[in-house]
Amino acid sequence: MSSQALQERREAQIKEWNARITELEARMEKAIAQAKISSEEERNELRAKRDALREKLDEYRRAGDRAADDVMKGLQQAWNSMSDALDRAKAHF
Repeated sequence: MSSQALQERREAQIKEWNARITELEARMEKAIAQAKISSEEERNELRAKRDALREKLDEYRRAGDRAADDVMKGLQQAWNSMSDALDRAKAHF
């Protein structure tokens, strides 16, 4: 194989690699964008659960002794939901 042919072959290989790199970069950008959307959704979910928990806690504080048991059940559910969501988020990131 001549030197010219070898050089052309190498240039063709580099062009192919450049195309593959460009394709990978596009995939990476898409993955980053999707991860950002997912992260924002998860963050919003965590904030909503936190706010719901805060509301339940305020409700518990305002409740009289008779209603406190009923409110406590809702508070415990909100607490567990928040704890589970944080554990999932921590495992994800």
